[in-house]
Amino acid sequence: MQQDNSLNWIYGASTGIVLILIILMYYYRVQIQSFLDYLLILKQNIQFILSHIFIVLVILVLFALVSYIIFIIIRAVYREIINIKDEKEFIKCETEEIEDIFGQIIEIDKQKLTIEIEKLIQKIQICRRHKQLNKFIEKLKKRKAKAAELLELTNKKQYVSELDSELYRKQELIENLDKEIRAKELDKEDKRDLTLWKLNTEENPVFIADDLTRQEIDALVKDNYSIISEYDLISKKFIKVLVKPRLNHSPTHAFLVWNTKKLLEKIKGVRSIRESLTKEADITFIFNNKIYALEIEKGNLLIKKNQLQAKVDYLNKKYQNRWMFIVSNKNLLRKYKKFGLATPRKGVSENLSKLLNIAHPI
Repeated sequence: MQQDNSLNWIYGASTGIVLILIILMYYYRVQIQSFLDYLLILKQNIQFILSHIFIVLVILVLFALVSYIIFIIIRAVYREIINIKDEKEFIKCETEEIEDIFGQIIEIDKQKLTIEIEKLIQKIQICRRHKQLNKFIEKLKKRKAKAAELLELTNKKQYVSELDSELYRKQELIENLDKEIRAKELDKEDKRDLTLWKLNTEENPVFIADDLTRQEIDALVKDNYSIISEYDLISKKFIKVLVKPRLNHSPTHAFLVWNTKKLLEKIKGVRSIRESLTKEADITFIFNNKIYALEIEKGNLLIKKNQLQAKVDYLNKKYQNRWMFIVSNKNLLRKYKKFGLATPRKGVSENLSKLLNIAHPI
């Protein structure tokens, strides 16, 4: 019920307001008409102004667009002019630089040649991009080929130089090693000389190997002593000895002379034992105040019969029946016995006792 009253009140109020507005409109109809006329005029003016403003805006937009297009064209032309100018300047600089390259002497230096080749490669690439510079391509290629040839030659020279340095270093190393070896050899020579001095090699042409040290044997071999095996007249067996012959005698001859002297030293009454390197008998000695002689033979005189006969005549004349041949090769004994008393090695002691007319000494 209360809701119905509220709706009636709103309806009544609305109706009252509408009536008041109608009354007012009627009362002020002239003023309202004038206001409507004014609005109509204002609308027409606004339309006119808006139409002109639109035209002006279109003109301004077109002007701005044309101006921008002109600006773009001018800027492009300007840039092209600048680019042409820059390219001309670039080509001028490149031309001058390339011509300057042709005027330079190529230096034979590995680092400079490498830089030169890289620079020439760059110049060739630049020339290919610019027609005005194409004319330099062939000359640049020839210069690059020449620089590459010189670089290869320089590399070879450097390689040879490195080889020379390595060779010099190795030669220096070899020289140092030679000096060290020579120093050691000199030290060994000093020790060897001392060893030889102690062994008194000047007086001893023969040494028995078993009586020597390894160092002494090496020293004697270095001093031209020969190591041989010979039959010993005293022990009657083969022994190893070191022998250094005198003059042109053989090692066997030198040993037999030495060995015979050692045997004579063991015979009582024998004195003044001497060795001769001349035409005299190889060994002479005194026994019972008489001089005896011994001749060591290997068979060399058998082919020189006149010389052998002269030797025998000399011995017979000087020593009569107090001399004897000691023959190293028993196969030649028979031939020597035709000229006088002769003995093989194994019979020296026995035949020597017969020669001296004494008991067997050994």
